[in-house]
Amino acid sequence: MRYRIAPSDPDRTVLVFSMPERVFVIVFLMLAAAVFLLIGLVFALESEGPDSSFRAAAWSGAGLFCLSALFLFARGIVPPSKLIFENLSKRLVVLEKTGSPEAEIPYRSIRGFSVCPVVSERIRSHSVGMELRSGGRWELYVSRSAVRAGAFCDELSRRVDLAHAPAETADPVAISHGPLLVERPKSDVLQFSWSRRTKPREFILSLIVLLSFAAILLGIKPFGVGPKSWIVACSLAAFFLCLTLASIVRTIGERLTVRISQTSIEFERRAALSKVKAFSLRRSQVAVVDFSLLLTRAATQITLLRPEEVESFVNIRQGTFSPSDTLGMMGFLRKLSKIDVSALPTRERLRLAEALRGAVLQAG
Repeated sequence: MRYRIAPSDPDRTVLVFSMPERVFVIVFLMLAAAVFLLIGLVFALESEGPDSSFRAAAWSGAGLFCLSALFLFARGIVPPSKLIFENLSKRLVVLEKTGSPEAEIPYRSIRGFSVCPVVSERIRSHSVGMELRSGGRWELYVSRSAVRAGAFCDELSRRVDLAHAPAETADPVAISHGPLLVERPKSDVLQFSWSRRTKPREFILSLIVLLSFAAILLGIKPFGVGPKSWIVACSLAAFFLCLTLASIVRTIGERLTVRISQTSIEFERRAALSKVKAFSLRRSQVAVVDFSLLLTRAATQITLLRPEEVESFVNIRQGTFSPSDTLGMMGFLRKLSKIDVSALPTRERLRLAEALRGAVLQAG
């Protein structure tokens, strides 16, 4: 997966997200779901054999699981479908899957384009990214060839005219009442808040996953090597089911709030059926506000990094850490101060990141 440069006029550069393997995965899951459900139907209609009903449950459960995975994968979070650099208006237009403009990034917010090494599964590659002045990096192209990555970066730098970008800017902290509610509860406090709503479609898909697991477990019971193996399978399935239920419960009535005062940045997450999660940092403690996009992960969180955390964070993002440090890396990432913005549209994520960056710059 990567962005490719599409043919366009000299004053416009269009990057189109390309993911051919996505179509393969969707077709594979569709065929697997159809085959498993068909086999389950055959066993359900079979009147002979005491184990037909169990076989029908197992195959039907596998089919339901593939079907739910198909919908989740097809509607999953992916990077923007198009990035359009407009040299005349000095802005980057971000288009989502629907094709409608989702956000605009002025050229003044873009530092430039760069190539950096990345290591994934011990394979060394080269990543071309767009560096934002807010501290984040949007990955656009990855290649194992340093020459190809360098050529892509040079072509972008040549096409996108970042010079002479206008200095004036819209106020990122203007009071609003959209998905991202911006308020001033006190004269010296700026508050951003938003809600996460569980969509009926997501709830139904989660129920299908639960039912498919239950059907598979019911169906394989007569065919296990022994009762111990079935108990082990049930224990593993119950563990994953609990994780699924916990993720659903955690988002019921969820409300997220960021407060920026003269001295601190505070984040709070409240939900109806889970504990309050919060952190608070002095503005002078924050060195970098990272809002990054990777080709394998959409930009769904804003990370506030202390000075001593920046180097380790960059090493992890580039994959330049020892495999023996994997557990330490996971612990390091878990302790970072992160703001979940997955429930916000891209334009509001950028707005919040810009406001946080402005607060950090003022503190510096």
